[in-house]
Amino acid sequence: MKLSVTSLEKQIFWDSTVSDLDMETHAEYIIPRVMDYGMWEDVKFILRYYGKTKIKQILFNAPSLQKKTISFFAWYFSVSQQSFKANNNRIPEWTY
Repeated sequence: MKLSVTSLEKQIFWDSTVSDLDMETHAEYIIPRVMDYGMWEDVKFILRYYGKTKIKQILFNAPSLQKKTISFFAWYFSVSQQSFKANNNRIPEWTY
């Protein structure tokens, strides 16, 4: 299924040709991107479309995610933030 949701096109995939994105083939690209940059309606759409199991698997293995995304989905899935590969790949923030 081609990605065709207008709200996802402009706000989230600014650096991609949306007409080339396929919901199944590019799930590992689409899911983290929507969870990091999407609005709540976008996140709900993705949750309904893919289901918790697939989203959990992809987010756990995503090489990078925003800290807020990891925090929210750790709560949502009732797991530790260390369950996310992206959390373990995180570059320490500078302290001043």
